[in-house]
Amino acid sequence: MNPDLHRKLKEHDDEITKKTGKLPFWSRMQNWSLGLFFAFIIGIFIYPDIRIISIILSVVCLVVNYYSFLKKIDQTNETVP
Repeated sequence: MNPDLHRKLKEHDDEITKKTGKLPFWSRMQNWSLGLFFAFIIGIFIYPDIRIISIILSVVCLVVNYYSFLKKIDQTNETVP
């Protein structure tokens, strides 16, 4: 990832966290989708009979994570000149 973009996103998250006391919505979405992704990947090996469903849900989690990342970039560009 671009270090300047990473720094800008981190500063934006820190600023909102200071104001509201919790992470911005899209950061929380990224955290949840990444956590669920790992849970579904582990589920593939634990429950092989529902492997297809776990793979589909893993892909959905990655898509949500990527969409959240794009929304964070868009939101940061709107508020930080």
